[in-house]
Amino acid sequence: MNDLAMAKLTAEERELLQRGLQWVGYKWRKRKTKVLLCRFKSMFGEGPVAINQLFKDCQRKQPKFKEKYAFMALQWLKTYATEVDLAGRYGCCELTVEKMTKKYVRLFQSFKISKVRFSGFEAHQGDST
Repeated sequence: MNDLAMAKLTAEERELLQRGLQWVGYKWRKRKTKVLLCRFKSMFGEGPVAINQLFKDCQRKQPKFKEKYAFMALQWLKTYATEVDLAGRYGCCELTVEKMTKKYVRLFQSFKISKVRFSGFEAHQGDST
């Protein structure tokens, strides 16, 4: 993504980008948009636009939603970070990491039926496969 992409982020999405990067240890400094988005995606698997929508869906389904634990679960899914590593980054004990990571991964998984679509994979006429 380029600076045009960053300009297209809403203020809410830019703030989410900043908070996410801060949780994983990046100091918020003025950087090239490409670097910021690359770092965010490398830790959480998707960009701030998709993560923001996911978090909104989670908040509707889970009134006690905590962004901190959602970021932690996303980071675990993307990087397979250990409980010790996540505990240090997010300021909680390993037992909390284990419990909350499972809880939030299940929450994400609960959207599979309503959010994940496998369209476009149908056999096309004339395909030899």
